[in-house]
Parts: sequence; structure tokens; C-alpha cells
Amino acid sequence: WKQDVGPSNRQPPYQHQQQNPFVHERINKLEDTLEKFMHASMTNQKNTELQSEILKHRWDSWLNNYQINRQVIFQPTPKLIPKSIVIQLLPALVKLWEEGLEII
Repeated sequence: WKQDVGPSNRQPPYQHQQQNPFVHERINKLEDTLEKFMHASMTNQKNTELQSEILKHRWDSWLNNYQINRQVIFQPTPKLIPKSIVIQLLPALVKLWEEGLEII
């Protein structure tokens, strides 16, 4: 076997070798792409959170209107309700009761 006599021409792996322009350009493009992706992701996240808040607000508004309308519809009246109407309303009232909704 041949014994090494002088210093090696190879650089140790821990030393940073000079990058050729092509590699440097590729790294710059990758960094730009990553930055654009991160920006788009953050923008999408903010839009998703905003849409979620809008949906929650709409749901709360609908629920309030529903509860107000339900109170108006189902408020007891001093008049007697005809039996035929009670028979028609009974399935809907049973369904509301089964779903756990209050009948006021």
C-alpha cells in the first residue's frame, strides 16, 4: 500500500467549499419560494380565521332570530287552540321536545 507523504488535496468535509453560481442561484430561488409559500400560508390562515369568525357571528345571529321567532310562535295564548290544529302541531312539538329544544 502507498503511504501518504504530503498534505492531501482533498478538503476536510467540515470546511465550506465555494459554491458555483448555479447552486447559489438555486438556493436563492428556493429561499424565495419558501418565503412566498410561508406568506401565502399565513395569509390563508388569517382568511380562514376571519371566515370562521364571520360564520360564528352569522350562526349566533341566526340562532338569536330563531329563538326570538320560536318564542313568538309558541307563546301561550289565552284562547283555546282547536283540536285539529293541536293534532297538526303535535308531531312538530314532539320532534322539538325529542331534540331537547325548549318549548316556551
